[in-house]
Amino acid sequence: FFRSARETWSPAMRSLMAGPVVVAPRAPPPAATVVASQLLGLAVLGSVVAFHEAGHFTAARLLRIPVDEFSIGFGPALLQKRFKPVEEGGVNYVVRALPLGGYVSFPKAAEEEEETARQPPRRSRASGAVVPGRPSIESDDPALFENKPFVQQALVVCAGIVFNLILSWSCIFGGAITFGVPPPQPVSVTRVLQGTPAEAAGFLAGDRLVAINQRAVDDFSDPLRGALGSIRSALSSQAPFIATVQRSGQPVSLSVSPPAASGVLGVQL
Repeated sequence: FFRSARETWSPAMRSLMAGPVVVAPRAPPPAATVVASQLLGLAVLGSVVAFHEAGHFTAARLLRIPVDEFSIGFGPALLQKRFKPVEEGGVNYVVRALPLGGYVSFPKAAEEEEETARQPPRRSRASGAVVPGRPSIESDDPALFENKPFVQQALVVCAGIVFNLILSWSCIFGGAITFGVPPPQPVSVTRVLQGTPAEAAGFLAGDRLVAINQRAVDDFSDPLRGALGSIRSALSSQAPFIATVQRSGQPVSLSVSPPAASGVLGVQL
């Protein structure tokens, strides 16, 4: 029941679309602005990656699965810190050069034995005794990730996605609480075509649509979509319907007849 978008264009818009459009070149933004925006984007991406990996890390810790490394980014390491000795289960926290992802790595028996063989012995600060570079891990150690039950492995793998959902919903609700939710825009009549049922019913440009057959459009989460759905439902019955509009602050009821074979109601919302 609506005309196509091209038919509803104004003459100025039609002439504009018919002829060539010359767009003036825009001045490039300052280099400092470009760098700042890129750094901000990397910071946001790094924060999302860190929160995602924190999900894997937290689940592994809760299930008492040893973690070897918590890394943000790929490539060469820029910063790394191990707060506890590796013999005490210390985790190596690393920030790498390319913040395009991250990972949480778990020790494996074969890799640990090879690494122990490669690393030279070192002297303990506390006792002065010579200790190996890294303790070996038996392949049948029940604490290893690959030896954990399938359910626990699945929990560790899915924890990153769960943390992503928590982060997204926290941002949505935090934004709603901080800045509020904008109210829905009123459904207004922007144009009425001549010789159509809408003109015969008395619609005028600027009318605010309030209800269709006593069903308020503001009751819908999306008033515009709800109004369109109510109009379609009313037209499908091929019977007149009542549209309530607000005009100059006063409610006005309009009896709208269904369109003829053309199927054009003649009102643009």
